[in-house]
Amino acid sequence: MRQLGWMLNENGERIQHKFRLGADPQEAELREVKLRKVWDVICKALYDDHLWDVVTLKIASQVARGR
Repeated sequence: MRQLGWMLNENGERIQHKFRLGADPQEAELREVKLRKVWDVICKALYDDHLWDVVTLKIASQVARGR
């Protein structure tokens, strides 16, 4: 499991999202690298508030699943 990026919970507080990257350590490491690249793009595109939104979180979840 890896916590990466930020999102708002139901109370409007910033929390880190937890991604499950699989049981195979090599595959999990590869998925984490790809997931970090997605987060880096978000950080470069948004200057102030770096948060997962519905679309980017869906993309990141697919990356974490190896798709």
